[in-house]
Amino acid sequence: MLSDAHYRLAFALRKEKPWKMLYDSQIFAVRHSDGQLSYCSVMGHNGDHLALALYAGESGLHSLRAIFNHNYMMAEPYLQHEMMLAQDCLMVSFQSKAELMGRDLDEVNAYCHAHGLKPRGANAYPVFERFRPHYYPWHIEDEADQLHMLEGMEAAMEVTRRLKTQSSEELGLTGSDPDGRSIPLLTRKEDGFDWESLACADTFKPAYAAALLTDELAAARARQAKRIAGEWGCAILMHGEPLTPEGTPKGEEPKSAPFFPYVLLVVSLESGLILSATLASNPEDYAPEFTQALLKLFAESGRPRRLLCKDERTFALLSGLADQLSLRLEQKADIDMLDDMLDHYVDTFSPLAGDDDPDGEDEDDDEINDEEVMAFLHAIITHPEALQSIPDNILRDLLSAASMGVLPSELAQAVRSEHERRKKH
Repeated sequence: MLSDAHYRLAFALRKEKPWKMLYDSQIFAVRHSDGQLSYCSVMGHNGDHLALALYAGESGLHSLRAIFNHNYMMAEPYLQHEMMLAQDCLMVSFQSKAELMGRDLDEVNAYCHAHGLKPRGANAYPVFERFRPHYYPWHIEDEADQLHMLEGMEAAMEVTRRLKTQSSEELGLTGSDPDGRSIPLLTRKEDGFDWESLACADTFKPAYAAALLTDELAAARARQAKRIAGEWGCAILMHGEPLTPEGTPKGEEPKSAPFFPYVLLVVSLESGLILSATLASNPEDYAPEFTQALLKLFAESGRPRRLLCKDERTFALLSGLADQLSLRLEQKADIDMLDDMLDHYVDTFSPLAGDDDPDGEDEDDDEINDEEVMAFLHAIITHPEALQSIPDNILRDLLSAASMGVLPSELAQAVRSEHERRKKH
């Protein structure tokens, strides 16, 4: 449970409106009392998604850079879902009371009742969340995270105070990609904050898990397999439906965050059939399960003549195994049979899947290109009433995308307005 200090600072931050003075790219850093470094971004300059986010260390900065640099609409469908869930940060955002539920609503109501507060207007209530890659946004439960959130809000208040008398340029708050530039670094002292300049670390390259055989006997058997299969396409992607921790009663909030597991998909590039689809039970350590799945597939179907993959994560998983077993491995951007199966998998397991035509007639299966997607978004932005005909489950998915900052600001605002309208009816 968060302390009164968290809510006191959050309401003070809401009153100061730092998003009126800063853009999300005008980031600053905080050196916490335990030595941890956080990179801070204030969101909401255009009036939507008012928030302060703290990205911890190099991995957090990498996820922040990805937000600034990614082109969500141009990414392949199987990557878009993962891009939405790639943030690694602590966040306090401000939402309407109707959007709050469960523990968040109980805590803020208790604080307001104890202190005689009656927040009014849109986006008046603070919500604290921990974002982790491949997990649902969750409550901030770790004590170190709670401390960092407090110190981050204090630093944001300090930045806001300074901006009342100094320009953002004078404070070093420039608005561009943090790669290769310096940003303000605030360190808490007894009588305030020390301000320094911090050079942002070079671009962080994530370390992906590798499949390695520690059982020499199993490796020898796989190398000596006489049966040679065809060419296989392999991909690791994020499953479209979350897994709830075991033991959660139906209809109740789980004790820990649901997660989106990774899937290893292996496709025959001759027949287009799925040879294997393995769901990892641990999203942070999928290599052992995927290694065993591949060994089982080798035993059943033989050694592939060639393995092809599309992305760095899958290449990293397979490269060590390929070396150990003398397999031919290549990385290619376009692999027709694999691309088709990835599209089919996303269509089947996407949060938007299952919205069949009510008359039972299939829609055209023509590929939707980027221009059509952008035209659809433009139609909603220019004609918000079009949202009124969108099913609730699709609206919820768009609302989730808006909260993660991956939608254009005009569309995000339209989605939130439609959500509010439905709440009242």
